[in-house]
Amino acid sequence: MKKSNSLKLRKKYEKMEDWFVNMLDQLSEKKSSKYSYSICYVNKDKKIYMIHNKKNNYLWVDHYGIWSYFKSNYSPKYLDVRNLIKYLMEKHLNLKKIKPYSTGDMIDAFWWGEFKYVGNTDSNKY
Repeated sequence: MKKSNSLKLRKKYEKMEDWFVNMLDQLSEKKSSKYSYSICYVNKDKKIYMIHNKKNNYLWVDHYGIWSYFKSNYSPKYLDVRNLIKYLMEKHLNLKKIKPYSTGDMIDAFWWGEFKYVGNTDSNKY
């Protein structure tokens, strides 16, 4: 019985990781001209999915585009989703000690009002 549950959890986790890696493949890193300590992860339509504040290591994650997927398909518990995102960001983008937080539509409204990116960072993709 334990092996069956363990296998189910591993498959569930692998599905979440595959989805997240696919999402990362569709995003580019953009620097802010105004906030040099922030990196935005945006898609080709300039929709912001994550903002990493390098000063305090906060990672603002779009609730509707990323967080809710994990909440529905991985775990409804906030800390479970937070820990999963933290682990995946460290594993795939080598970001250590980040603190993920969920955010709603305000991520685009606020940042595109204040945010004028200056182009790609050194690495466009992870």
